[in-house]
Amino acid sequence: DGIPDNKIGDVYLEKNWGNTIILKHEYGLFSSLSHLLSGSFKVKEGEKINKGQIIAQCGSSGRSPVPHLHFQFQTTDKLGDRTFKFPFAHYIERSDDGFILRTFDYPVENTKVQNVEVHKQMKSAFNFRFGDRLKFNCKAGEKDFIEEWEVKVNMNNELYIESSRNATAGIYVTDKVLYFTNYQGKKDTALYHFSLISMSVPFSYHEKLQWSDVYSVDQFNLGVVRYLSELFLFYRSYISAEGKFIFSDSNNVEEISFCSTIEVRGSSLFSFYHRNYSGEVIIGSNGIIKKFNMKSGNKLLFSAIDAREEERSK
Repeated sequence: DGIPDNKIGDVYLEKNWGNTIILKHEYGLFSSLSHLLSGSFKVKEGEKINKGQIIAQCGSSGRSPVPHLHFQFQTTDKLGDRTFKFPFAHYIERSDDGFILRTFDYPVENTKVQNVEVHKQMKSAFNFRFGDRLKFNCKAGEKDFIEEWEVKVNMNNELYIESSRNATAGIYVTDKVLYFTNYQGKKDTALYHFSLISMSVPFSYHEKLQWSDVYSVDQFNLGVVRYLSELFLFYRSYISAEGKFIFSDSNNVEEISFCSTIEVRGSSLFSFYHRNYSGEVIIGSNGIIKKFNMKSGNKLLFSAIDAREEERSK
């Protein structure tokens, strides 16, 4: 600290990094923030800080012709050490076409990025916590049934959702995104369909925000194609599954909905195999999962509605 800001267009080369704070993370990782405003530091050496805490103000000290922040990851606490390429957990990329959620990725030069800001309604719906219970009235083909979920924790302190229909789905909840990690059970439950169309969900909301994810192909009913493809796994995988997601317009301004498009496609020997699925999840104004459905083409495979919501509508 103590290096004054430059006038616009001037630089100070003697101490070119300017006022700098270096943060020590876990596992030998450090991050460095340079060209800060003199006298604006809000932390002291050795102090433990929290995510989201303001530590200083942007300035134009050192080799800085205009006010800006130089941020880099590095593997030591040395000022001016080499940059270490390390991904950001989550960020939103802005473009003329809308917003894209990037996960464990690197911003490309000249792209516009912003933080993933938590939306209260989304976080209320998807921030599953130990002990939470949900109940849905479901329809699969001509079959109607009730399915209940409870959020539990295993011996490894990992959260999972248990269905009343003898199925479980592992979940990983960060402060900004929910991930489904695995599913075990028959493929006719509400939990199965929900885990597919909600493979990953940000706690943020922007109109037309898009994101994507990949699936393990064993999550789909591939029939004999799956077993045939596994014979060639020694060489490569010939079946892939990818999901694309986007927040959609809702007829009710108080509701939030997102749509998913899932494509299961074969290549080479299995190029004949191609299946498309689509789904929609609607979050009510009260921050609950109001209803969801999944289709194969134009055929409705499954639909569910929150039992409490259905009782209120009656």
